[in-house]
Amino acid sequence: MNTEDLALDGTAYTAPAFTSQDADRAPKLAERLAAKVEQEILRSGWPVGEVIGNEPELITRFGVSRAIFREAVRILENHGVVEMRRGPGGGLVITSPDGGAITQAAALYLAYKGASTASLLETRLALEVSCAERAAQKIDEAGIKRLRNVLRTEAARERPWHHSHELHNEIASIAANPVFELFVDVLLSLTERHLRRLVDNMVATGADPRDLIEESRRAHHAIVEAIVGGDAALARHRMQRHIEGIQPYLLRPNGAF
Repeated sequence: MNTEDLALDGTAYTAPAFTSQDADRAPKLAERLAAKVEQEILRSGWPVGEVIGNEPELITRFGVSRAIFREAVRILENHGVVEMRRGPGGGLVITSPDGGAITQAAALYLAYKGASTASLLETRLALEVSCAERAAQKIDEAGIKRLRNVLRTEAARERPWHHSHELHNEIASIAANPVFELFVDVLLSLTERHLRRLVDNMVATGADPRDLIEESRRAHHAIVEAIVGGDAALARHRMQRHIEGIQPYLLRPNGAF
């Protein structure tokens, strides 16, 4: 059997004729097919690990050429929606999107667009005060343990001037709103880069950043206590005061990341 007669998953396959007209339409058709598959996965409840079918079956089902099908698979794999597994029992398998890759891509895009520090902090303020409020409303024993663990990790950090935004991510997670969680993560990744440069510059010039970091940690403890106590209004207030408090350190005229 010629290797051209093998599908991506190793099953036997004879490709239909592929014309120059098909080549002209291939990118658009592949995008449409990828969108169709994504919609089907969404409607099915995104069953991670389920095999949709092998290559010959799916080509027949969707009525496309192998080239168009493979381009659609490439698009879907780039989106983190599926992967093609080879061998017996293989096929197109539903996967779980990589949240870290999505966050990184969004952060890079905002950096490319020159998102200003002021716009970043303004958006963080709008999102994170709501996260703190929701976290206080939804906190349970498991959430309390997670927050306490983050505080202990911060206190035990080997280099105390290496600040972390892990607590903010944890609060967004406890708030149980995946939209908040994603966008807070994006904004924090940009803030982290800027804050690390600021602290590194302070250290390089002989300035001591410990007061800045210690002030932030005290704010973290105060926020956690409000959330653990279930006081939504106080949690909201303390988060707002914390973010507003770091603005003088991070804001620069027309500054961008």
